[in-house]
Amino acid sequence: MINKWFHKTELDIEFYNEYLEERLPEKITDVHVHMNLEEHVKGVSKERISMDWALECGLQMEYEAAQHYYQTMFPGKDILLTAFPFPLAEVDIPANNVYLSGLAKTGKIDALMSVRPEWTAQYCEEILVNNPFLGFKPYPYLASAIKGADISIYDFMPESQLSVLDRHKKALMLHLPRKGRLPAPDNIRELREIRQKFPDIHIILAHFGRSFTTEIFNQGITALGEDLKGFYFDTAAVVNPGVHQMAMEQLDSRQILFGTDFPIMTWHGMREWHTDTPTNYCRENFGWNRHEKGAEAEAGFTFIAYVQLKNMLDAIGNDHIRKEQIFYKNALDAFRKGGK
Repeated sequence: MINKWFHKTELDIEFYNEYLEERLPEKITDVHVHMNLEEHVKGVSKERISMDWALECGLQMEYEAAQHYYQTMFPGKDILLTAFPFPLAEVDIPANNVYLSGLAKTGKIDALMSVRPEWTAQYCEEILVNNPFLGFKPYPYLASAIKGADISIYDFMPESQLSVLDRHKKALMLHLPRKGRLPAPDNIRELREIRQKFPDIHIILAHFGRSFTTEIFNQGITALGEDLKGFYFDTAAVVNPGVHQMAMEQLDSRQILFGTDFPIMTWHGMREWHTDTPTNYCRENFGWNRHEKGAEAEAGFTFIAYVQLKNMLDAIGNDHIRKEQIFYKNALDAFRKGGK
């Protein structure tokens, strides 16, 4: 099902042609995509959706809808999607995993399986080895319904499940908990523990470790110190140009993976940044949108994903090697698709 508010404007076409079309590589891997059927999320209530702006922007996207979005927004580009469920407690995650596995078996997508913290290691391992999953995508919401809850990584990704990933040398796409995001001392401590105890897991910190502002990202980089090099980072939903510039300066470009967070990031808009969190402004009539910028400003909004990409490409500059790494090659390494 295509979201009724999704549309491409003349302004979008002009922006894409001027800033993106010739600068984007022909082959791209988007490592951060939520994909499901409507039946998988029917248990998510309107009240639950109203608690999180992101859920209203895009809770459901089947494969066919994804193809429409990507072909509309990135015509002519060869884009491979790495997809996983929307990991909420109310989602039918087992059925969603089955759906994604079927798509992966036919070569339509790559897939990560979502895991509930209460699942046994034996159950997780059986699914992992009998399906073409590249790793796990756990989520804090499966341990607490509170966004940014002060919970441990182990509360939603227990060591028993980490052992399964380590044994099979699979990847972990990790959305960090806690209001402090990447630099939270307990997050830093647990990340170091996991790297030490489970060295064969490739850990991808989603959203640059939830670092949507330069302040948070800089604090996180400093806190990790030499351990920084032991992690991959994806760019999903990170629009801030300063964060992308900092990533180019502080990270090895081989650590960075392109991600969008589709279908969430398919609206038209902009962001402003504060110390630890961004504020969204958009054109679409979401329940959270107060139209504070006014109709004239909103008429000039393009796809927020286009803004993200322009900021990424500006930070990368004319370095074609870095560009190929970030948009394609690094995913091969992170998910060991080259056999590593």
